[in-house]
Amino acid sequence: MAENLEIEGRLLFSGELIVNGVVRGDLIGKDLQSKVQIGPSGQVTGDIKVPTVTVSGQVEGDVYASAHISLLSSAKVNGNIYYSSMEMAKGGQFTGSIRQLESAMVVEQAEVRMAQRAATVTSIKPT
Repeated sequence: MAENLEIEGRLLFSGELIVNGVVRGDLIGKDLQSKVQIGPSGQVTGDIKVPTVTVSGQVEGDVYASAHISLLSSAKVNGNIYYSSMEMAKGGQFTGSIRQLESAMVVEQAEVRMAQRAATVTSIKPT
């Protein structure tokens, strides 16, 4: 995904996704082999539910990494991280809570959180 590209909405994908632009919405890997890289210029505002996550850009939302998450030196994450395996490079920034869980529990936490968000009504406008 190029630097000059902005996407709004939930993005479901298989394989590997590289984000160098802006995503306003959730990123969801459709299978256990899914991977996402948030590049240095990449920005995600939304939850990430992908087995393998590498961040060198910015994330504003919760991350559910059932296999592995890497926060590189330029990473800035503001949200909770649920992970099976994690590494963080010197200089990486993180604000929130972290919780190590078995892979199946990471997936379960993500499903519960996303179901809660889907069931929440944020506003009702009269017609």
